[in-house]
Amino acid sequence: MTKGLITKIIVSVLTILVLVLGYKIVLSPRDGKITMTSTEIKNSFKEIGQLAVEEYNFTNVGKFSQENMSAFGISIPFTDKSFLMTYSGVCKAGIKDISEINIEVNQAEKKIIVDLPNVEVLDTYIDVNSIEVYDQSFNPINQITVNDVKNFQANETAKAEEVAIKNGLLDKAKVRMEEVVKSQVKMLLSNTEQSEYEIIINWK
Repeated sequence: MTKGLITKIIVSVLTILVLVLGYKIVLSPRDGKITMTSTEIKNSFKEIGQLAVEEYNFTNVGKFSQENMSAFGISIPFTDKSFLMTYSGVCKAGIKDISEINIEVNQAEKKIIVDLPNVEVLDTYIDVNSIEVYDQSFNPINQITVNDVKNFQANETAKAEEVAIKNGLLDKAKVRMEEVVKSQVKMLLSNTEQSEYEIIINWK
């Protein structure tokens, strides 16, 4: 291989390298930063499904009682049944369906607008391991049944949920939800060209 041919090959290789580097510099985002789309931001929440952000813990004492049985309109003495129950439980609130979140990226105003569905109670339950029963009646004629206990627990759960809402569970969940969503979006936007964008939360 002649010296002139080697020189031409080296020049050709250097030319290709310069063109490739120039191509990358022109087309690559400034400082290596990328831009997030509304779809990409929304997809970051997709796998969550349901998002619980606030809990209300309760401990209560409830009483179940049923009056005496009757026959031909006459009350039969000592046929009533009753018990006292202490229990603890949890009421959780948040967004039931994360797919209902809508996100808009406003490049002109440098804003990320997030529309959230209203928070709601996701689950309320009594911890079965916390249940203790006192003063239970033992009446062979009118015994306490499984349905008695089941219906009693359902009623107590509904009452606990009402108390949780009255005590501000949903309001607290709203505040907490905004914090969680903003934190998630900020994390996604870090090291992108939108890292300084304003995040606005709207409720549907």
